[in-house]
Amino acid sequence: MPLPRYRRISRMLSSVALIVLPMSGCESMRSREMPIFVPASFSLPFVGDRQQREAWRAWGRQNLQHGDLIFVMGENRMALGLVNVSKLSAEVAESEFSHVGVIAVEDREPVVYDITSEGALRRPFDRYVTDRRVWWIAVRRLHPSRQACIPAAVEFCRRVHLEDAEFDNAYRLDNRALYCAELVEVTFRGAGQPLSTPVRIRELPGYGNLSPATVRLIEATTPLSPDQEVYLPGNNRFGIWSCSWLTTVLEKTEADSPPPLSQIARLPP
Repeated sequence: MPLPRYRRISRMLSSVALIVLPMSGCESMRSREMPIFVPASFSLPFVGDRQQREAWRAWGRQNLQHGDLIFVMGENRMALGLVNVSKLSAEVAESEFSHVGVIAVEDREPVVYDITSEGALRRPFDRYVTDRRVWWIAVRRLHPSRQACIPAAVEFCRRVHLEDAEFDNAYRLDNRALYCAELVEVTFRGAGQPLSTPVRIRELPGYGNLSPATVRLIEATTPLSPDQEVYLPGNNRFGIWSCSWLTTVLEKTEADSPPPLSQIARLPP
């Protein structure tokens, strides 16, 4: 029995979304369409609530440190606004986050360094978090015994920003261009502290849920292959989040609910 028209359209949009989801935590709404596996970043003009922004600014000034990592989940829609590609991409990787960046404290103000299809960016923490497409964030920090690498890591991020490094549309690990998780990994590896190992696309937890036809279309229409390795924001099992030297400073927190100023994890000595 044929599916009702609205169900056929819904299935078609879902299939299209799996083929053209923006990759690796780094595509903007204006970017060209790319496949799934790692999510989109948030580079729309700031429209956050002023009160929330001030609350996040105060919390950040009190609690954030040089070299902290910010993990983000948010919204980036396609297919007439019906598909949130950030959410779908994170689901394929079984991650709660679709993007990752590095925090620096400059003139007592925390800022976020990351890279998107618009280039290497530096944004005030409060404006970053209250971007209307950000749903929630978490912050992790290297154990004190591993923090000697941080000055060099932050300096590398500054150079990437000042030199306006190219965004890596092919998601290769050759460092000629960078995507968000690759930037973070390369930053800390270069400073002597690896955070994670790359994962093959076919080994992502949700990859097996893709239909053979979808996999063939991805291979035919993008530079990706199932055996290509990528860096990921990750989860407790793989990716940057899983690094055993990272401690959670801020658990997953809704962007519209800034935590109390005193809310910070007890870190090990």
